[in-house]
Amino acid sequence: MTKRGEKVKFLPYAEAHEFVSSLELQSKKQWEAYCRCPDAKPAMIPEHPEEVYGKELFERKGGWSGWLGVKAAGKTKAPAMSA
Repeated sequence: MTKRGEKVKFLPYAEAHEFVSSLELQSKKQWEAYCRCPDAKPAMIPEHPEEVYGKELFERKGGWSGWLGVKAAGKTKAPAMSA
């Protein structure tokens, strides 16, 4: 727990993502509910990752689906075709 007004140092994206994906949340709505639970989220994990890591990086890493570690609906990898 940090003191009010104290600046928090967040984990690098990859480390924070590893923790978040271990929660097995399926949506941004579930993430927001998790963040509202007192003392549930470690202080070094940002509640708003798109603001902390930047929107460009956040989107490049898959947006909310990437942050939570879930596959986006309808985005399946096509099987490789052999020649």
